[in-house]
Amino acid sequence: MKAVDSTDWSSSPYPRICTERLESSETAIVKRLSVEYDIHKYLVAEARRRGETVSDVLRRQIASLREARPDRTRTHKRKKAELRSRKLSLCLKKVSTNAAAVSNFRRILSCLHALNPKQFWDEVGRVSGPKRRYFAESRDELFRPKPIPNSPYWVEVNNSTGVKLDILRRVMNNLGYSPRMIQQATDKLS
Repeated sequence: MKAVDSTDWSSSPYPRICTERLESSETAIVKRLSVEYDIHKYLVAEARRRGETVSDVLRRQIASLREARPDRTRTHKRKKAELRSRKLSLCLKKVSTNAAAVSNFRRILSCLHALNPKQFWDEVGRVSGPKRRYFAESRDELFRPKPIPNSPYWVEVNNSTGVKLDILRRVMNNLGYSPRMIQQATDKLS
């Protein structure tokens, strides 16, 4: 649509610069906006200085406000990730570095399940080795399984500590944890 000025606006109670008549191929639409004098004066001056319409000035101003304001969904996701990281840190503090690697591995997996119950199996079930599975929903599906505490899942524990570290890194990466959190968790195993 293109702004058209074929109407005499002198009798209008609104300032001319704040009234636009838009024409499309089928209809003509008049939109009016009542603004205070100082705002009107600013818009007119900006439009003349830049050689733009008032609508262009307002669009530019609105766009700059949107850019300056952080995206709420991004901010919400960041806050949610920070909260999840804090909860994991608290959970990891309960994991003793003096305990066996197998126990710590299972406790960390239990923490991850508690913090991500809905997506846990979807992400963990995809982690497997070249010749065998590492996780299962029943004991019979694995060679030497141990239950993941407080979850319905089982984990293969007949692996070296290096393999357990790799499994934990892959699980946490799939669940979307930061490298810092992954390092914090893997430090409990080594």
